[in-house]
Amino acid sequence: MQTIQATLTSHRAATIDDIVRRLTDTTYDWTAVSALGWGMGNAQLNIDDAVKQAMEAGRIVSQVRHGKQFVRIAPTYKLSYDTKTGHHDRCDLTARRIQVIGTLLSRAADRGEAWNIAVLDADGTDVTFDFACFQD
Repeated sequence: MQTIQATLTSHRAATIDDIVRRLTDTTYDWTAVSALGWGMGNAQLNIDDAVKQAMEAGRIVSQVRHGKQFVRIAPTYKLSYDTKTGHHDRCDLTARRIQVIGTLLSRAADRGEAWNIAVLDADGTDVTFDFACFQD
């Protein structure tokens, strides 16, 4: 009985960082939420809450396959643009950050203060118009 109690008391609530670290260390593109506990050490409690928080923070994305929820690290993008102060590159931005910064850049472009705006995915493909903030 003491072994079981000691094991239970050593567990702690999972955090966003635990989820991201676990997904970064996997060889799979997508991981079932039900399998996340494997490899997370003592961060075994409230995994579903940590997954929800990580999605809300834009750190991971999710999809349902065959009735199970799967997650992976959110893809990141490179945002490039020019202003009167020169060329600017912002790397490793999540889609959420692209939308926030892109909205401001679109306004600056309308005023003639930003130009040559491009969003590139990890392969270097231009995906600028995949984002609502850059669509007219």
